[in-house]
Amino acid sequence: MAATDDKKTVDIWDVFAVKHTLDDEIVAFMEQEKKKESHLWTDVKLVLGTIACLMSASMYLYKEEYPNNRWLIMVCGGGYWVLSVVLQFIATYIEGNTIMETTADKQGNVYRIMTGISRPEHKYAVEVKITNKSGKVQWAEEDHSFAEWFTESGVFHRPSFISFFKRVLANAKSKKTS
Repeated sequence: MAATDDKKTVDIWDVFAVKHTLDDEIVAFMEQEKKKESHLWTDVKLVLGTIACLMSASMYLYKEEYPNNRWLIMVCGGGYWVLSVVLQFIATYIEGNTIMETTADKQGNVYRIMTGISRPEHKYAVEVKITNKSGKVQWAEEDHSFAEWFTESGVFHRPSFISFFKRVLANAKSKKTS
């Protein structure tokens, strides 16, 4: 089903399916608003992952046998480990819960949207950070019970969710920069 389909059905007992659905709706809404997603960190991770794989493959493809290739095993094995740590750092600390980061729009604003979900309280949290071209940040965050956006049978009610997200987005735009 398309991300804009009002009759999307989700297993409401699967919080990951609920979060995935809501995250997809935010991305679809931002794309409708002509905001383009930045793929910088995805590209960086792909390049680093490819280098790590080539390093580990070169240990096996080198023509010399052990112990003559000991230096290559240490360099490539150690390099693979270092690149894996860098990739984990990017995924955990730089990207974190980010579902979308946009490229700069005509006004020079970059939007970063982070989400989270709480199982016990059935709350979906959204945080929007808007960084302007001078580096000043405006942000807003809000959480809401996701039970109000789905029927008991799991039918998603897109208009009420989008109005919630629009409110968070408007709050971020209206806050003073820090």
